[in-house]
Amino acid sequence: MRKIYSFIFFVVLSGLFAHADPLSQRNDQVSLRLDNNIQLIIDERIELVCTVFRLAGAHEYINYQLFDYISEVDNFVYNNKDHPIISFIKDIRDNYNFAYSIAAKSALMVKIVNGNIVYDNAWNLKKTFSEEYEQCWTEDIFREYVGLLDDFYKKSNFHLFFISHFQFYEKIVEESAKTISEINVPVLEQYYQRRVFPVDLYLGLSTGNNNYSIPGINNQKQWNKHLAIVIGVEYENNSVPSISNNQIYTIVHEISHFFVSPLIEKTFRHFSSEMETVFSVVKNDMYSLGYSSARSVAGEWINEIFSIRYFIATAEDKNNIDEYIAENEERGFIWFGKAIDETILNCHENSVSESLSKIIQFAKSLPSRWETIQAEYLSKKPFIIDIQPSFKEISSKTKMIKVIFSESMMMGISGMLKLPDYPMIPAEFPSCHWENDTTFVIKLNSDMLISENEFGVRFPYYSFVSKTHYRMKDNYDMIFKVQ
Repeated sequence: MRKIYSFIFFVVLSGLFAHADPLSQRNDQVSLRLDNNIQLIIDERIELVCTVFRLAGAHEYINYQLFDYISEVDNFVYNNKDHPIISFIKDIRDNYNFAYSIAAKSALMVKIVNGNIVYDNAWNLKKTFSEEYEQCWTEDIFREYVGLLDDFYKKSNFHLFFISHFQFYEKIVEESAKTISEINVPVLEQYYQRRVFPVDLYLGLSTGNNNYSIPGINNQKQWNKHLAIVIGVEYENNSVPSISNNQIYTIVHEISHFFVSPLIEKTFRHFSSEMETVFSVVKNDMYSLGYSSARSVAGEWINEIFSIRYFIATAEDKNNIDEYIAENEERGFIWFGKAIDETILNCHENSVSESLSKIIQFAKSLPSRWETIQAEYLSKKPFIIDIQPSFKEISSKTKMIKVIFSESMMMGISGMLKLPDYPMIPAEFPSCHWENDTTFVIKLNSDMLISENEFGVRFPYYSFVSKTHYRMKDNYDMIFKVQ
């Protein structure tokens, strides 16, 4: 699973945009297979599962971009917003971490038969629930969940909602096809020295700003040799939500999981001790991303390395690599830039096995280098070096306050919050601006600056980002006393 980032990679076109198959429509699905053997699908099961998880407060299944569509869904199922499945999901999320990719997987482990949600017996449940990453649920939980999901489906009449939006779904699939056709599958096949299986790409309108390769998809008794990925759509520069250019990387990343994960399974024992040590330090950040073990963390960052290796070889704009590294480090993989430098940056022609060997060597060195890596990461973060006219006191005639940063910042990305226990500083917010890329100006309403009064303002760490794509380490709080 990987969060969707806001940068754009350009990849070599795999050919002119074309459909291998015409747009097809089933009672519970709209789909389109492209010439690069990727099939785009909007599936009723995905929309249903995402809806119940969103109603249960699962933040990873909230799509803020598709507000109108989500409002329609919620209004349609309003009378069932307190259905027993909602409290059930809340409970299993808290106690089993039934979330993220496991929730998406659960949608593909059921099927709709004669208006009923039933367990899809194509799945080998014994094998599925014996695997390490399935600690997030059990077979008994799954069976109870399917029964509740079926009851919600019928009582909410969810199928009526889904089929009433077929034309909307068709537009989304056709718009997304323009972007997905750019993924160069032959390059991936040469890269892994293996044939890339056909990809079923499920487009989730209710999926939220996340994406998931479905683990254990090959645990189906009669596996059709298709890979399965669930990804959220978003608005870009058109009126129809779709897969955007900046999600191409994400899809390649998810395809890579199917090749990299088996390599991790075979080799993890060689560096498991070191990764357990690292995990003990970063586990809070990793839990928030949905990674609950040292092995899952290793699988994610190593797959990230292999994914970026593909783009180093194919991307026209190498500047995006730095942005990608920064965003991974800000997620919690603070060693990522160092790993890129030492494993693949100048040797991306190496074979997969040669690269993996270098990555394992790097992973084994992490604990002994942790303090240095952490210090280097923190040194990349911007900070405030000066406040003019003063850090603490201003006169009643002060017109503006200048906040000066340690390095060039992304101008236009800014935000101020009220500091608890203090009146908000009387700023003329529309007039606050960047004077240059290191100086932010707070324009004041001096009529409200009364002597002896105190005002406060908070600069949230996430609102001020350097041009190298790093956030401040902490919130910065300012208190001014008027003289």
